[in-house]
Amino acid sequence: MTTEATAFSEVLRQIGAGRGHLEAQEAMIAKLENAGGDTSDAQAVLSRLNEAQQLYIDELGRLEERLGSSNA
Repeated sequence: MTTEATAFSEVLRQIGAGRGHLEAQEAMIAKLENAGGDTSDAQAVLSRLNEAQQLYIDELGRLEERLGSSNA
């Protein structure tokens, strides 16, 4: 497996894990809201998780372009 293919697999893994983290954080926010709690810190964490997820998605796109052009 090439270095880029390995990186591609790792980024896919990270995106999958990120989805789980986002879902868990959203559930935590819903639970806090239902209990009448302050969600500001949880919302800030969710924002950071979304930013990190977008970085992985962007990297996936770059890797797809490189892998696609190397197969052309």
